[in-house]
Amino acid sequence: MGDLILFVLLLIGVLDGWRHGVIKLLGNIGGVLVGIMVARRLTPLLLPALADKLGLALYGVTGTEQSQLAASWFFTETAAGRLAELVLFILLTSIVTWLVRFLVNTAGTVVNATPLVGFISRVLGACLELFVFSTVLYFIYKWFLPWLIGLAPDLTVLNTIFTSSKYVLPVVMDIGSLVWASAVQVISAQAALAYLPALGR
Repeated sequence: MGDLILFVLLLIGVLDGWRHGVIKLLGNIGGVLVGIMVARRLTPLLLPALADKLGLALYGVTGTEQSQLAASWFFTETAAGRLAELVLFILLTSIVTWLVRFLVNTAGTVVNATPLVGFISRVLGACLELFVFSTVLYFIYKWFLPWLIGLAPDLTVLNTIFTSSKYVLPVVMDIGSLVWASAVQVISAQAALAYLPALGR
């Protein structure tokens, strides 16, 4: 039973990847990342003009103790300024994300309509979704389910979906562990590169 459930979940992902193609999938994922990065750059540039029109004070004593996270994320200091900053950031992120997805999806539709290139795009999209779904199931089995069962032991039955799988679960674990190990290596490499200038001083 576990093999059947996991297989159906992976099949849904593969079919979805085949339908959209790799370009559309990357556009959906990358659109959010690009939207966040662009909004992060544009917010401090557009916020002063917005604050002038609304009559908001952006800097000054907030009257409350600030956390390091809030101080590092927000450009403004007042509560009203941070609210306006948050609203503007969300709005810009949504607009840029939609624009990137629209452009990439349009390009993806053209590519998918091309016989050979479209076939390759669909195959890569199916493989990408297989990796994504396998990684999600990997994290659910390794971390989320143990945490959830610790809170509600009656939900142990959910774990049998994984433990009763003899064929699909090993594949999921191999793919998930590969993606996780690769992500750790990339993060470690980026951290090492970030410290190189400091070591040279």
